[in-house]
Amino acid sequence: MHHTPLRALLIIGSALLFSRAPHAAETVFGGVPMYSIQKAEDTPISFGATIPTNAFTSTAVPCPASAGPAGCTFRVSVVSQFRDLESDNAAALKVIISGPGTAVAPSAIVEVASAANALLYSTHSFQWMKRNIPAGTTATVTVQLGMTAGTGNAGARTLSIDVFNGFL
Repeated sequence: MHHTPLRALLIIGSALLFSRAPHAAETVFGGVPMYSIQKAEDTPISFGATIPTNAFTSTAVPCPASAGPAGCTFRVSVVSQFRDLESDNAAALKVIISGPGTAVAPSAIVEVASAANALLYSTHSFQWMKRNIPAGTTATVTVQLGMTAGTGNAGARTLSIDVFNGFL
């Protein structure tokens, strides 16, 4: 006596029963970016809590007129090495995208690293998005480093800005 259909039903049912719904918003992109901008810095930089330090030179990013009424969505990705972070403090990245559109999401400022070994780098990354950027406009993307208190250092770091068509 074979119970293959029943076994398959039990496996599928168990998978559905024990799966969890996602807790975060999910954005599915319908295609590839219209274009991307890449930057890399390998010069070490010090930063602190009182005055943010630019991690890269500010970057002008156009939303092409060809995007039409749907406009653009920018996705900003940063990867950076951190070291010499003072104890009980955190390094933060801040992304500023000028001009019209939604606020930078999930938050313009994100703490990404805490106290690290003074001699060794730890590497951390994060992504931000800004939607509803009108076609034919140019925004400026600025990435800053800061600390909750004290000082820290960043090593090699990369910036990727992907421009998608539409209000994703």
